[in-house]
Amino acid sequence: MRMIPPFYDSSTVSNGEKKFFDSLRDTNINSIVLHSLGIAEHREKVFGEIDFVIICNEGILCLEVKGGHVRCREGVWYFTDRHGRETAKAEGPFRQVFTGMLSLRDHLRKHFGPRDPVSNCQFACGVVFPDMPFTQSGPDIIADTVFDSRSSFEDIETYIIKTFRYWRQIVDKKHGFTGNNLDINQMNRVGTYLRGDFGFVPSLPYILDHTEEQLLHLTEEQIQRLNMASNNPRILLEGGAGTGKTVISLEHARRQASLGNRVLYLCFNRNLSKHINANNKLNGTNLIVDSFHNFIIGYLKKYDWMPSSIGVDQESYFERILPEAFSDIASQSGFIEQFDNLVIDEGQDLLRLEFLICLDYLLKNGLENGEWHICYDPNQNLFNRGFDTGLEYIKSYNHTHLTLDTNCRNTKPVGVYNTLLTGIRPARFFKVDGENVQRESYTDFTDERVKLLRTVKTLLKQGIRPENIVLLSRFKMENSCLAGENVFRSVAAFQNITDLDPHLSINNGIKFSTIHSFKGLESQVIILLDVDSFLDSGIRLLNYTAISRAKSLLYIFNSKKAEEELEKVVQESALLLDRIEK
Repeated sequence: MRMIPPFYDSSTVSNGEKKFFDSLRDTNINSIVLHSLGIAEHREKVFGEIDFVIICNEGILCLEVKGGHVRCREGVWYFTDRHGRETAKAEGPFRQVFTGMLSLRDHLRKHFGPRDPVSNCQFACGVVFPDMPFTQSGPDIIADTVFDSRSSFEDIETYIIKTFRYWRQIVDKKHGFTGNNLDINQMNRVGTYLRGDFGFVPSLPYILDHTEEQLLHLTEEQIQRLNMASNNPRILLEGGAGTGKTVISLEHARRQASLGNRVLYLCFNRNLSKHINANNKLNGTNLIVDSFHNFIIGYLKKYDWMPSSIGVDQESYFERILPEAFSDIASQSGFIEQFDNLVIDEGQDLLRLEFLICLDYLLKNGLENGEWHICYDPNQNLFNRGFDTGLEYIKSYNHTHLTLDTNCRNTKPVGVYNTLLTGIRPARFFKVDGENVQRESYTDFTDERVKLLRTVKTLLKQGIRPENIVLLSRFKMENSCLAGENVFRSVAAFQNITDLDPHLSINNGIKFSTIHSFKGLESQVIILLDVDSFLDSGIRLLNYTAISRAKSLLYIFNSKKAEEELEKVVQESALLLDRIEK
């Protein structure tokens, strides 16, 4: 079910509408739902509104939701809201939604023409009382179209079918007319028209900003989980991409530093450590944030202990030679400062025996008895072949294990798409809905570049700020579809931030980065480029990491040659969606 817009304003929507909105969103009906659709061309009013319009295979259903307590006496309707205020109206909800339905039908027939399948589909209407059992009867009450608190929200699909059946029988009996069903193309035509040209629709930037506010609230909820483990000296925090590991770990480090402890926060990705330092005032605090290799290299250079890299492959140099050199100097008393607390982000990349020996030297009382906080996501392990051994090693020490199961970075459409395209188990909960993921195939890099530019221009035209758009590729920019060129010079500023110091990043431009360099970071809009494979295990991990960077809106450009692979991985992955709680 696709909700338009994908959220509601909590300050203006009744509790009843909130309940029904959330329940509709969790159903599996193939439909488009318009919430709070304004009607300028109402039959009886200067302006009318329909709470919910459901466009589905059965036709078009209009619903009026009345939360709180409702009663009718001597033809007058009384409504009591959540604040206990009672209002009286001569018009009841059944007539209100019926005239709204007729006004909507008139408008659609005027727009599409009298012979169009949309104009001749089945229209229906009903009233929802989510907070009370509605048992009243009367000449203006249609009991067969009522959904109330006696019904489970799991029965919504049954209610929708029942309501359409009632109106089909009534219209056929009185007028000899049987309304058509709608196919998917006709449903989309109605949804696109009503969303764009009929009633109030919030702009895309407004939708994305509102979505981000909801995700931020979830992140704050995740931080509260720290309180459950605040008295534990050693915490192992496991969570999928987007569950707030970095935010929680940084908050834990801040809290420890505020107590007067010397805290070392280490991650694997150099760009992530630079980003944290650039966006947080850490100077003069007890907290040091750095990448693991940059930190140990600093000590090795300080004491002129840097090993030669001549004749050594880069992988061996960083995985074995540098940490061994640091261990040599750390074993000599007085050379290395020890910290009261150690916080490790991107543990999946750092939990290997050679690195753990270095960390043991850096922490007072060592890893066995010292105070540490390590977070990790095994599905983002792009570099560490020794992860399993390192994880078992750290687990051998007495610790508290916490699991994060709520994704607070990605919307549900992004999370679902990530699962389908990678086959990697999703978080259990996605509590924020959002805009659908957009995917486009290309024949070659020239074709991809043309389609990319068109997409970016559309986003900018809709009001998306350039700085909220990040392009990701598994290739460096010169080897990507951009071929090292700035194709956006006529529409916006542009910058390759793959190896750039965050302090040099421009504030108002589109950004490009490799997936590896952007690991641990995020953006409101992510455009994933140059996807030419879906089945390879290494590519799946890369795609998983890239897709999970998108907070609100995701575009994927994949090669047409990879379409068969895409279909296979989606079929394999579909069962994993059962893990996501509705």
